[in-house]
Amino acid sequence: MEEDRLEALREDEQMKHILSAWQALDRNSRLHERLGALDERKRRGILLAYVGGYTHGEIAGRLKLPLGTTKSWIRRGLSALRECMA
Repeated sequence: MEEDRLEALREDEQMKHILSAWQALDRNSRLHERLGALDERKRRGILLAYVGGYTHGEIAGRLKLPLGTTKSWIRRGLSALRECMA
């Protein structure tokens, strides 16, 4: 039980770090704008993958989503970002 609490605290700290990286982006940048336009779960998925370094399976577990859904959301979110940045 104590181990579960410690793990939850570590995960909370990691999520705060990941979200602060997004917030640290220049608010006027296209990347910040496009990430902000994404659904919260899609944005978190992309940030967890590319800032936090989590695998798709780990992200699915954290967001409590099926693996296929997680992969699709990340892929679609990245496609939207790519189109915007081109």
